[in-house]
Amino acid sequence: MSLGIALVPLMFFFMFLGVNVAFGIGMAVVSGVVFWNEIPMMIIFQQYYQGIDSYAYLAIALFMFGGALMMELGLVNDIVAFARVLVGHLRASLAYVNIVANVFFAAISGSAVADMTAIGKMLIPKMDEEGYDTDFSVGLTAAASVIGPIIPPSIPMVIYASSMGMSVGAMFVGGVLPGIMLGVSLAIVSYVICKKKGYGIVNTEKVSLGEKGKIVIKALPALMSPVIVLGGIFSGLFTPTESAAIVCLYALLLGGIYYKTLTVNNFLKCTLEAMVSSAAIYLIIGVSKPFSWLVAMTHLADTITMAVESITTSPYVYLLILNIILLILGCLMEASCCILIFAPLLVPIALDLGCNPLHIAVIFVLNLMMGVATPPFGLSLFIGANITKRPMLAIFKGVIPFITAEIIVLFICTYVPLFVTGLPALFGY
Repeated sequence: MSLGIALVPLMFFFMFLGVNVAFGIGMAVVSGVVFWNEIPMMIIFQQYYQGIDSYAYLAIALFMFGGALMMELGLVNDIVAFARVLVGHLRASLAYVNIVANVFFAAISGSAVADMTAIGKMLIPKMDEEGYDTDFSVGLTAAASVIGPIIPPSIPMVIYASSMGMSVGAMFVGGVLPGIMLGVSLAIVSYVICKKKGYGIVNTEKVSLGEKGKIVIKALPALMSPVIVLGGIFSGLFTPTESAAIVCLYALLLGGIYYKTLTVNNFLKCTLEAMVSSAAIYLIIGVSKPFSWLVAMTHLADTITMAVESITTSPYVYLLILNIILLILGCLMEASCCILIFAPLLVPIALDLGCNPLHIAVIFVLNLMMGVATPPFGLSLFIGANITKRPMLAIFKGVIPFITAEIIVLFICTYVPLFVTGLPALFGY
């Protein structure tokens, strides 16, 4: 028991010293094993290998490669153009274009950072040109990037499902309605702020029906990517990992035949980008396995469960506590690390209290992904600051209304499970 209790503080200690997350977890494991001298180091190495020896985890690298290809080959431009056709006639249209583009791109990338980088670089400067406050633009884009890992495909959902024995397909379907609700909540906040402060202008430029048709037709190949992937998964034609491979093949075909932008240089660039990004996640997955195994061996999860149940046996109270803990963890740690370390400790308590496993799974990921846009350590906020060169404190103020709206959506989904479990039930999950 003493080893299990010490591991988590040890991990945070190394992280607060500035050690990389993966190395911080690894150093905590090694320090604990050496100090207690009860477990052979060979077992730790075996656990590390078992942690990454999973067919499902192959989807992470493939989705990253596919997303990088689609960003590099020009699909983002067509998605933004299509979004302008949908909502470009409204006042403050660029705010809505930002949200709609993030929703569509979410169904391609599966990553909040990818969404923030791609959409932010394109739309934040344009929003500045049309008179939007820069902090508003960065806050909106950062909050909208949260949708990326909620609407499928989702890399955090792949990690959660693989590590906790859930169905990846069920989690993908369960994230659809919450993702759409996040987009609607951001649109409502944008409408109120833009109307109050006079941001944006009514787009008086007339675009003919024929021109709109050309834009939609040109964007169709890019928009078909999520249809192919999700349609294949939901119909049972292929697994999520196979769907990730199909995304890569589809992106290569589009780049080589349709857009004619595929070159050896950008192929190698995307390959290297996907390798580096996925390797960082795989390293965290690998070192988290022996960490979780050591915690399980000491029965720390059972002790935490008994401690919580001595305080409350109400699932509603525990869900409130869980949300608060995960929102804080999401601000401090990378999502994949939080899933691998804390899901085995916190989720069994919710299941013992009668919560639906799929509901808890989606809520767990939704909580953590809000951390990418939550001050003070939200990664999307730092990307926005890098794009605009604005001070972080100003960006923090800009994102607060949007992240507040998303937290409201989080609590709605938490206490009305049908928003998460209803659609999967229709698909037979």
